[in-house]
Amino acid sequence: MSEQDEVQVPPTETEVAILTEVLAGGYRLIVRKLAFQRDRLQAEVERLRSEIDGRDDLGLPIWRPMKSAPRDGTEVLLLVERRAGEPGKCLVGHWTPGGHCIEDFPPIDAGWDLWNGCMFDLASKPLAWMPLPSTRGAEAAGGES
Repeated sequence: MSEQDEVQVPPTETEVAILTEVLAGGYRLIVRKLAFQRDRLQAEVERLRSEIDGRDDLGLPIWRPMKSAPRDGTEVLLLVERRAGEPGKCLVGHWTPGGHCIEDFPPIDAGWDLWNGCMFDLASKPLAWMPLPSTRGAEAAGGES
């Protein structure tokens, strides 16, 4: 018997009910999966926004990767591998493009200049950075002189 000779028999009410239930259940499952994916994507968007803004969920600054640090001489807070032998310390530093900074001195290499309080610390390796806090309002916080 060929496909053209096949007799078409309409489905029974029971078969239609079963098929409808299966399709409806599948639709509900797809909707649930899509809602889950939407929620995950929204959470990731928020995480990325906070990373771009440099703030965590509580609005506190977060450490940023060194590849994103400014290289225009802006001073930033740097998390360094070691400072005076102590791990996980912070220093203020800025990127120096290299060359002659002072006429009579020999040229310097490009890199991070890290001030450790008494001299530039060339041994510290920067691991992460964040902007320095704003000084806006510092006069009011300090009180009268």
